[in-house]
This record gives sequence, C-alpha cells and structure tokens, in this order.
Amino acid sequence: SKQSLGAYAALEDALVDLRNACVDAAAHAEAATATFNQQRPLGEVEATLRSASARLLAGDAAVSEEVEALDAELESHPHRVERRAERAALWDAREASACAAALARTR
Repeated sequence: SKQSLGAYAALEDALVDLRNACVDAAAHAEAATATFNQQRPLGEVEATLRSASARLLAGDAAVSEEVEALDAELESHPHRVERRAERAALWDAREASACAAALARTR
C-alpha cells in the first residue's frame, strides 16, 4: 500500500541520516584524537608564548592574535591543568591549618 511505502521510505531516510551522523561522529573523534596526539609539549608552548609576548610588548601588534591563540593553547594544555591541580592541592595542604585558625578567629 501507499502508506507502507511511505513509512518504508521514511525509515530509509532515517537510516541514511543515522549512517551520516555515525560517519560524522567517527570523523570528529578521529580528529580529536589526532589533535591530542599532536599536542605540543607544555614547555614549547610556554616558550613560544614568551617569545610572542616579547614581540608584542616591543610594538609588534601583528602578533596579538598569535598571543591570544597561544594563551588559549596553554590554558587548555592537559599538563598545565595537572600542574595547577597539584599546586592547588599542595597549597591547600600547606595552608589548611592557617585558614582554619583564621576562620575560627573571625567567628
């Protein structure tokens, strides 16, 4: 019947959409993995940012977008995130008693 053919066509369209979405998701995951695997070492990013910042401070306005991009790369670098978490944990452990004493005094 006409209704059955329409339902079948709709299912075929949905299947094509689903296949395309799977292909897109796989490509996105592959690109993300490649980006992660190609990530520059943290020290290299920091050195490049220092150099670009020095050029910017010396008056090279053309480097401002590079500085912004490098800053974003640095802020999202997994090793930088780990380093910050470690430093925060050390600070918390070192300052916990002083913070507790200050809190007790203010109460």
